[in-house]
Amino acid sequence: MTEDTRISAVAVTDRLRAYAHARDWHVAEVVLDASPLATALDSRQQWAAVREAIVERRADGVVALAGQVPPLTERWLAWLTEQASFFATVPFEDWLPHVEGSQA
Repeated sequence: MTEDTRISAVAVTDRLRAYAHARDWHVAEVVLDASPLATALDSRQQWAAVREAIVERRADGVVALAGQVPPLTERWLAWLTEQASFFATVPFEDWLPHVEGSQA
């Protein structure tokens, strides 16, 4: 999810799905988390579902929008390594909609 009101959850999901498909990654699940961006991963409502999908091997990793998740701590990086999983971030600044007459 993103706090940018110009981008819908559908647009975010489509962008992340396209990123995964371009790398021949199968999208096993889509998890949307509406927690404020400053919320640590441990405190995010949907992070437990992500962890479970990785532990149960329903997913090999996570694809998220860059800047829309808090930085991964050493502990989470170690956990991902233990799980032989990955965490990929996709920049989204280059595909934000440009509104006519805006200075964005």
